[in-house]
Amino acid sequence: MRVLLRAGEKVLWILLILILLASSVAYWVSLWNRLRGTDPSSDFLCYYIAARALELQPAALYDQPRFHALAEDLGVAPFCPYFRYPPALAELLRPLTLLPPMQAFRLWTMLQLALLLFLILLGSRWLRREPLRVRWLLPLLACTPPVADTLLLGQVNIFLLLFLLPAMSVRTGQGPVGELLRGIGIGLAAHLKPVWGLLLLWEVRHRRLRSVAAGLGATVALWGGAIAHLGPGVLRAYLASLGPAHHLDNLLLTGLDGSLWGAAASLFGLYQTGRPPGWSEASEAQVFRPALASVPWLALALPVAAGLALLWGSLGRVPEDERWDRASLLAVTWIMAETPHSGGHALVLLFPVFLFLAREWPTLRGFQRQLLWAGCALLPLPVWLLVRRAIHPLALGAVFLVAGRLGLWVVLRTLPGQRAVPVDPAGQVV
Repeated sequence: MRVLLRAGEKVLWILLILILLASSVAYWVSLWNRLRGTDPSSDFLCYYIAARALELQPAALYDQPRFHALAEDLGVAPFCPYFRYPPALAELLRPLTLLPPMQAFRLWTMLQLALLLFLILLGSRWLRREPLRVRWLLPLLACTPPVADTLLLGQVNIFLLLFLLPAMSVRTGQGPVGELLRGIGIGLAAHLKPVWGLLLLWEVRHRRLRSVAAGLGATVALWGGAIAHLGPGVLRAYLASLGPAHHLDNLLLTGLDGSLWGAAASLFGLYQTGRPPGWSEASEAQVFRPALASVPWLALALPVAAGLALLWGSLGRVPEDERWDRASLLAVTWIMAETPHSGGHALVLLFPVFLFLAREWPTLRGFQRQLLWAGCALLPLPVWLLVRRAIHPLALGAVFLVAGRLGLWVVLRTLPGQRAVPVDPAGQVV
């Protein structure tokens, strides 16, 4: 039996590598073709039109009909129906509006590639004392589909990774400077995507008041600047714009949800488009639609309950000074898995989790058995997509999301202890 398990493990590793390699090549080729083409990506166009709206019609930023009319005037209406980010992102892109949309997209891509290279160099410096498998993993992760998908769509995840890196890094100092860096990073990330503000709960739990104050201060300062520039109604308009974007039924039925909810919808054929072979609209309505009402609640309640139990149990197994690192990694993965509309491109934010897994690989117990089980459970998803002869990028991203989540679960359950980080007499990490 042990021989069979080892053989099965090798087969699963080979399949995973082949799937990852094929999808990586496909994504980077798609990015190259996009950069050579004439049309920017839809996500970047939303940011671009929002930046133009700040110049031409600030009131149209969160007014969907006026925003759509402005997009029509600029000739990009079919690609950009709305903008659901804070004004700070539009302000960030205002210099790019001096260029035509496609040239602006190319420059935006180059800027993100430069930032990615900076993060690789910074991470390599932090990991210089780690084993070779960890040092090489960082540049390899940079070549994976989530990075290419982020660049292909013109998304902001590279910036989010920069903001969240101090909060997720086991190398961040525990002194006042480390707390301030974590807090500011969380605050900036939460300003772009409010769900990341949940990480401040871990700071409150450990009474890191500097970090909490820095995080809240960063968010308040950015919103204060936006309100001073655009008026007090901009915050209300922004909050009102978030509701439709997180409507569960709409997300589950449109195929735009890459979270665990979306993965469940993929497996059970709940999308309106791209039904499994042999399923007609009538059969889908008879079999799947009656169960749809219970899917969102089950998909929410079960993982949340499991996550709470896991968090409670795992934090009691480790020393007090190590709990921040474990809890922050768990929180990042949990947030990623439970957030509606979390696409495959957002998996860039799980890179610190994978680095942590690689760093502690020799100390893991039973990881291979869990990985084999997870691989068997996840294989039907890519196979089902291949049968459809169309790999859905977001659903494929859900495979790596679930794998990262299960891998972290194993780490929190089996990792006996974290290696001490060497420090000099002054208290600085060496």
